[in-house]
Amino acid sequence: MIREPDDLLRDDDELCAEDEPCAEDELCAEEPEQDDEVFVDDELLHDPDTADGNDVHRRRSALTLGLAVGVVFLILLGKLWWLQILPQPERWERVRANTQRVVGDQMEHYAAELPGRARIVDRHGVVLAESWYSHDLVLNAKDLVRPRDEDELEFGARFAASVVLAALGDAGVAHRVADVRRAVYEGVLHRDKWIRVVRDLDPRQRRRVGDFLSRACRHGADPNRKARLWSSGIRFDARLERTYPQGAATAQVVGMVGETTRDAPERVAGRSGIELLADRVLTGRPGVLRTERDSAGTGLMPRWFVQRPVRTGADVVLTIDARIQGICVDALAKSTPEHRAKSGSAIVLDARSGDVLAAASWPTVDPEALRSGHGSAKALRLPALVDRYEPGSIIKPVIVAWGLQEKAISLQETWDCGGNQGYRMFGRRRVREFHTNLEPLSTERVLIRSSNIGSVRIGWGRLGIDRLWGAFAAWGLAGRISVAYPGVPRASYFTRAHMSRPGYDRLNTGISFCQGYALVLTPLGMARMYLPFANGGEISEPTLLREIRNGLDTTEPTRRRRVIRPDVAHDVLRVLQRVVEEGTGRALKDLPWTVAAKTGTPEITKDRALHNPVIAAIAPVTAPEIVVVVVHHEVRKRSGRPYTGGKVSGPVAKEIIAKTLEYLRVEHDR
Repeated sequence: MIREPDDLLRDDDELCAEDEPCAEDELCAEEPEQDDEVFVDDELLHDPDTADGNDVHRRRSALTLGLAVGVVFLILLGKLWWLQILPQPERWERVRANTQRVVGDQMEHYAAELPGRARIVDRHGVVLAESWYSHDLVLNAKDLVRPRDEDELEFGARFAASVVLAALGDAGVAHRVADVRRAVYEGVLHRDKWIRVVRDLDPRQRRRVGDFLSRACRHGADPNRKARLWSSGIRFDARLERTYPQGAATAQVVGMVGETTRDAPERVAGRSGIELLADRVLTGRPGVLRTERDSAGTGLMPRWFVQRPVRTGADVVLTIDARIQGICVDALAKSTPEHRAKSGSAIVLDARSGDVLAAASWPTVDPEALRSGHGSAKALRLPALVDRYEPGSIIKPVIVAWGLQEKAISLQETWDCGGNQGYRMFGRRRVREFHTNLEPLSTERVLIRSSNIGSVRIGWGRLGIDRLWGAFAAWGLAGRISVAYPGVPRASYFTRAHMSRPGYDRLNTGISFCQGYALVLTPLGMARMYLPFANGGEISEPTLLREIRNGLDTTEPTRRRRVIRPDVAHDVLRVLQRVVEEGTGRALKDLPWTVAAKTGTPEITKDRALHNPVIAAIAPVTAPEIVVVVVHHEVRKRSGRPYTGGKVSGPVAKEIIAKTLEYLRVEHDR
């Protein structure tokens, strides 16, 4: 039976009245409530209505709890999906190369597996650039030795130093015993975060040292069992080493790499040349490895798992022939200082395909010397491909060929070239001859003697400036040559649009065209200009990139297009051969191969005492194999010193032609 509330209150009042002196009624009324006893009849526990209510309440509580757990589980599942499954490019950017790199006080859970940077090779597979990884042995003293007291720390430091020394000795690593012992011993005693023990281990040494230390961590302990090593305290920092076996000879073409960031020396990117142009192809795509670690950095997985496979870079094959490139560099290395030129450049093209066999300039620099702080990075520029010059008299065969193509002139036609005065007025413009021509010259002799007046009479007087523009357009002298090299500039000349501007007129422009001024070309563009004479009137675009060896990208041979008729090309080529036999190209005369050439000595407008002596040559004439152009930049005219194209650039071209044709085993044709 349940006691009624009134009875309980009444009993309390009586108790309060009996227990005098209780002064405050409220206090007396509150105290009995703390000791109240509630008596519940057992029959109430078996009441059906009450039992059903309790069951409903319990079911609701369980359902609520289950929903809460389910929501938390779904949130965790979504987070795992976002971290592990969805692509996270911004996370990959933060990945480092070493699989156990520490960032701050936390170990990364992702690591990059960097592909080795691919090679650059010449047309015959000669290596121009290749890579390998060097490694630094680094120890984390806190993880390497885990002592329980100071005595064990002392033992651990000595034991770690002895094990590391034994590992280095086993791998044949050159080191100073005292320095290594001190670095490891003191680092462990001071609990240094990282101790860089040795640098520049090659892959074989890294493997031997790593295997030795791994065995020591698994099985090794000091004889007193007071110390052991833990593998989590050992890491190897990788650093990419890029080598250039051909040195200075190909440095300007191949270029160099540099570190992307100071805190990631294992990552490099191209800074110049082909290294810059083909950087993405050579680099490939890093793979991503995944592991799990707790907050202390302890691995929760037995090994790393591949999150994204590595994609290796592709070898880049150039059209360059390393041997011919070296021939050009050696020749320029002698002539450029001899003539006190600011720079010298040489181009060698395959006469049939347009392949760039050599693109050399002097001065150049050895990448290894530049890396060690010697030399200037400016020497990595390649003027042969990126600097522009006025071609001077080597433009004259183009003008004569276009006159023959248009049937406006003939080779036997004669031209008054100034007589004993040595000059001729064209309007208000005076044109001078380099050599006085007392008698009229035939068109052939205009080229052989490199007559300025004869060239102007043919180009300006007979063809006119409109047809000169047509000739330049047919040769494609304007615009950028689509050769695979960074920074190749556009060739240009004064066009019709310039004629409407103040300071430009058709007379001065036409006369300048005929002498090789008012237009600028790179040395590569000059060599390209002579391809139609070597190919029966057809021109092909020069190529520097031959192949990308990834199974996907290949370079197709450039298509030839016709510029002039075959008979015109043949006639001009024969006249250029006479330039070597009788004219300004006599420096090439004594070779055992027939050679066709044209020389030029353009003045530099800002200082007329400075010249850019140039020669363009084709050899052998009977079956052209190569086209060679040599330019020396800023040769000063001095008393008794040579400065013309035939005397400055001619001997260099002769050396290049002789050694190149001998190397290519081309039969003598004379």
